[in-house]
Amino acid sequence: ELAGSEHADELRRMAYVYGFDEVDPDKFELMREQFGVIRDEFGVPTMTTGHVPLETQTLDDLNIDWLCPILHVFTGKGMYEQAQRVRDTAHEVWSYVSLQPYPPFPNWRMDNPLVEARAIWWIAHHQQFDGFLYWHLNAWYRPGNDRPIDPEADGPRLEWSITTAPSHPWLHGDGMLIYPGVDGPIGCIRLANIRDGLEDWEYLWLLAQREGVEAAREACQVVTRAPNDYTRDPDVLAARRRAIARRIER
Repeated sequence: ELAGSEHADELRRMAYVYGFDEVDPDKFELMREQFGVIRDEFGVPTMTTGHVPLETQTLDDLNIDWLCPILHVFTGKGMYEQAQRVRDTAHEVWSYVSLQPYPPFPNWRMDNPLVEARAIWWIAHHQQFDGFLYWHLNAWYRPGNDRPIDPEADGPRLEWSITTAPSHPWLHGDGMLIYPGVDGPIGCIRLANIRDGLEDWEYLWLLAQREGVEAAREACQVVTRAPNDYTRDPDVLAARRRAIARRIER
């Protein structure tokens, strides 16, 4: 059905098969076999967060179309240039956060400064990621989370756990950016900042269309110069966004 669809090429470009989450080399042979079947039979891109070297020959050998290393990988010397070489061979290079990485890298955990939820998208544009992965939006399986939230009846102190207990009692908000309300999903402040960061990314994309990718990357550098080097001052970020908006309007 996909092959005969008038939108087949577009669907293949947007869809992917994800697997082999954060695996080590002992699983690479199995990855090669299974991803090979997926590519041969369905023609859909394959993606993994496996610990695979960011190099074209290795990706081709393992039948990987898109590689998604964790964010802190891109602080290595020459990693931006290496990622660009991989992209030049028709592969995509994504990144992600989960419970890791830890400071000085940004994240979306509950106890991280909110500005980090926006700074991640400036980093994503500066590093030219093709996509950004997050493992879960509604990981509600916490002790005591056995009913939907009623904001009017429950009041400001909700009986709803956001802690990954008992395995990670120090981890708050991981994999939980929306909550189950009696009238539908409830967003959180972190999600609102992620939305604002995506809008920042769109501003940078528009600037790149008008002035070129390198000019837009240069415009990021007031906010970020590397995944572990970024501002935590929301006023600096907002001022840079306004300056970019003026450049777009011109």
